[in-house]
Amino acid sequence: MRKLLFLGVLLLLAGCKADDSEKEINPFKRLEGHWTKAGATAVVAEHWERLDANRWKGAVYRIADGDSLLLELLEIRPVNDSTYEYVTLVQGQNNGQPVAFRLNEHQSDSLFVFENPNHDFPQKISYHLPQRDSLVIVLGLLADESKNRVFSFGRVLQQD
Repeated sequence: MRKLLFLGVLLLLAGCKADDSEKEINPFKRLEGHWTKAGATAVVAEHWERLDANRWKGAVYRIADGDSLLLELLEIRPVNDSTYEYVTLVQGQNNGQPVAFRLNEHQSDSLFVFENPNHDFPQKISYHLPQRDSLVIVLGLLADESKNRVFSFGRVLQQD
């Protein structure tokens, strides 16, 4: 009986460990899907999808008058076993080269702050998911929060 109880506890602990590692491997899962923000003349859309266990790809579009224009390609990928980077390739900027921002702050699956002090603007990109269907992205400088630009998005619910 003790062997069965020990085996049951061991399996339970192994199951908890797997769940914890899944959370750690997939901290960006809540980003997955389509997000939109209505502007004065256009809608800005951001889309995220999982590439594999550790990488996510995204894209930012401007949608106006039924046409969409790709603005930016995004990727979140591991740098090593303990951190990630957010890589952005903005159309028509940085001589066509991607810019990487290192994950500096991470609170569960609801706040991610990426930084690159060597970039002109932004130097800091934060993704805050305060609720299931809301995303707040803040672009700013490390030393001057008065320059922050805040973008509030809503999740586009997929219909079956």
